[in-house]
Amino acid sequence: MTIVGNRRWFGGSSWSCAAVLLVAAMAGVLSCASADSLYTLHQNGRKAGEYDPADLSAVQMLDAPSYVRDSTTYYPLAVSAASGFLYYLYDHGRVIGKVDALDRTFDWLADGPTYTEGASTYLPESFAISRDTIFCLLNGGRWVGLFGLPGPSDPQYLIADAIIHAPSVSVGGRTKFPDDLAVSGDFFYCIYFAERKTAKFRLADWGEEWVKDSPSVPGFLPLYPVGVTAAAGYVYLLFDGGRYVGKYSDDTLAQVWLKDAPYHLSGSTRHYPDDIAVVDTTPPTGVVVINGGDEYTPTRSVTLSLTSDDAYGSAARMRFSHDETNWSDWSVFADTADWTLSAAKADGERTVYAQFEDGAGNLSETVSDTVILDTTPPTGSITIEADADSTNTLDVELSLPAEDAGSGVAQQRLGTDGVIWGNWEDYANPRDWTLAAGTDGFRNVYVQFRDALGHASEVHRDDIYLDTVPPDPPAILTDGGNGPGVDYATTEDLLTLAGSCGSNVDQIRVNGALAGVNFTSGETTWAFIAFLQPGPNIHAVTAVDSPGNVSTAQEITVTLLGGEGEGEGEGEGEGEGEGEGEGEGEGEGEGEGEGEGEGEGEGEGEGEGGGCHGAAVGSRVSAARATGDLLMALTVMALLSCAGQRRAKG
Repeated sequence: MTIVGNRRWFGGSSWSCAAVLLVAAMAGVLSCASADSLYTLHQNGRKAGEYDPADLSAVQMLDAPSYVRDSTTYYPLAVSAASGFLYYLYDHGRVIGKVDALDRTFDWLADGPTYTEGASTYLPESFAISRDTIFCLLNGGRWVGLFGLPGPSDPQYLIADAIIHAPSVSVGGRTKFPDDLAVSGDFFYCIYFAERKTAKFRLADWGEEWVKDSPSVPGFLPLYPVGVTAAAGYVYLLFDGGRYVGKYSDDTLAQVWLKDAPYHLSGSTRHYPDDIAVVDTTPPTGVVVINGGDEYTPTRSVTLSLTSDDAYGSAARMRFSHDETNWSDWSVFADTADWTLSAAKADGERTVYAQFEDGAGNLSETVSDTVILDTTPPTGSITIEADADSTNTLDVELSLPAEDAGSGVAQQRLGTDGVIWGNWEDYANPRDWTLAAGTDGFRNVYVQFRDALGHASEVHRDDIYLDTVPPDPPAILTDGGNGPGVDYATTEDLLTLAGSCGSNVDQIRVNGALAGVNFTSGETTWAFIAFLQPGPNIHAVTAVDSPGNVSTAQEITVTLLGGEGEGEGEGEGEGEGEGEGEGEGEGEGEGEGEGEGEGEGEGEGEGEGGGCHGAAVGSRVSAARATGDLLMALTVMALLSCAGQRRAKG
């Protein structure tokens, strides 16, 4: 068996190009409606009609396109239609022509496909077009030849695809082959005239959908179909003699209408159709949705959800593109399809374009959907207790700033070692956290962030030192006459305490407060100044480290003594001190002191022990000499303050 598929362009030596163009031009311009159309051939192919398949109303009748070869004019014997073009069979199947349905001009003429079996060569007897394939009945309907239409990469020839056994029916034990065929969508239709049968088969496997008794036109001698075409879910049958045309549903063969066939009147002769073809010119519609409509996608691999609507039910094929220019290969329509988004740029919006094609080759408008590609994880950090170095409690606050330019920070998880994690939780900043219990030392907290698409960030860590041990108590070095830090009594109301502490001390507090304390964190000496109240004055001194641990208190009681009458004070040494004052009360008091410095005070006081006496100067100067320059400065400041106070009262 030999299969031949051959195409010749108009410039071939045996074709009359001028004659072809002339005859085509004589056919006139066909203003084809946008709706589906039914085409007919009349008067042995000399006339071509166009009708509305909904009700068989006439659109127009024109001269059929013909061609001249070797001084002979050839008219079409059969017609088929697909994708806005009409296809005609000429010269007993030796030639096939493709004609634009809008203006009836030839797109191409080609030698008809043939095949040889033994010593015999067979030409097409009937044919149908579906998308880019020609289906031909050969050798009395025993074979179906499939030939691909020429494409842009090979515009010279019809492409021989296959020769297969034609679907047959068995009647009375005899195998019968089809007399005519039609193709629409994914189905193949045949009529068996002598057997009065009409059948529908699947193109995918040539399996039978149904075989039914052919409809008939009632009368004294019933008429049965001799021609078939199909489009958009309907089967159109041309009955014997061409006098009737019927429209039927393609699933049950139920009649939609049966009408007198249109005819061409030449003189007094009616020329009924020799053949019919219906073209479906209504494009399908469709929708594409990426990942179920998600706003973001974490990967370039996505799933497309597809819906389509067409007069025949749904589209037959689909294809996709990143840019509406470069398209994927056509594939059989399905509800879903896998697709890989473009890698031409970084994260951001991606668009997928889709186009659908129905069984007649009509293309839908391009539809699209967009999604934001987000493959970048969040960024963030962690600090414990505002980035403190240490803490004395297990309950701390975490600062967890994080951001994500795509789908946003959605979750976080925390751990103490970066290996064992807590559950993912909603992102929150700040967040309370309890450090791991145990002995004092460093505590680590690890965090990881995750965006709405599940991208996890790098692991971030911060540490803090858990310190629950208070510092050593501070030492009181002030000696009131009974030894450093020992309780004592005095008649002076201005108190200066001095002492020492460890280098890990952050604060010195006296009676729980910082007022009157002079101390710098990390230093080892401190001082305190206050005015005494008459009687015992208890001062509890504590040390506080940076985590807030408080030492036990060191206490000293200083008793301020009082008297009635005049009091005098004298001071010896390098320094002068004068004091005048009057007071009421009982008792006398004297005070002596040595030291360097000067002090003056004037004023009046009522009560017990009033006034700043000159003896106070000597006492404070001695204290300054004992504890160093810092305390001497403090003493001078206190004395000046006291002097100012007394002047104000005077």
